[in-house]
Amino acid sequence: MLSNVQPQIIWQNEPHREQFLKQLRDDAKSICYRNINRQVSIQTIDGELHEGTIVKVDRDHLYIRVHSNQHRSRQYFGGGFIMPLVLFNLLTISLLY
Repeated sequence: MLSNVQPQIIWQNEPHREQFLKQLRDDAKSICYRNINRQVSIQTIDGELHEGTIVKVDRDHLYIRVHSNQHRSRQYFGGGFIMPLVLFNLLTISLLY
């Protein structure tokens, strides 16, 4: 049984960075929440570009209804293809008019 084995920490974030990351997540969530049902272009920190309509925001994710020509893992949700994006991975969000 592994109950007596202590986990070995191989990496731990510094407390000041943890607060900074939480603030970034909360800021992104607030901005996304205020723009639900708006068309956006989103760039992630990995350079991926996604266009679609913000349909939902939760604690850690932004969900956009993507245009049919985008190729990523998708879920059927509320009448369209929905792509979940992790709030920590967002670099830019631009409104499309």
